Amino acid sequence: MPPVLDYKIDAKLLNKNYQVNWLIPPKFNFTATELKAAKSPVKVKMTVIASSGMIAKVEILKSTGLKVLDAKVIDAVMQAKLESIVLVDRNITYSLIHVLEINNPL
Repeated sequence: MPPVLDYKIDAKLLNKNYQVNWLIPPKFNFTATELKAAKSPVKVKMTVIASSGMIAKVEILKSTGLKVLDAKVIDAVMQAKLESIVLVDRNITYSLIHVLEINNPL
């Protein structure tokens, strides 16, 4: 017997492109010394819970060059929030890659 799904994804939602904006942008807390040493921009991959816009996971794809700053970038992005996508199941996530200018924040 095949597995039974608790929910089904509406076929109309598959292979669609969505554009989301920051509801709460990342707030970076860098010292002047850290900013001078950092390589900008930093590229991150985010896993986002579609129904809430909450960021569940952040991975650094292009580093600042300093582990301390990379950790601060991850923390700032994890506390940020994107717009939600309406009418999707709460279990749906999506990934996106975003470039952040840390020397010239949002």
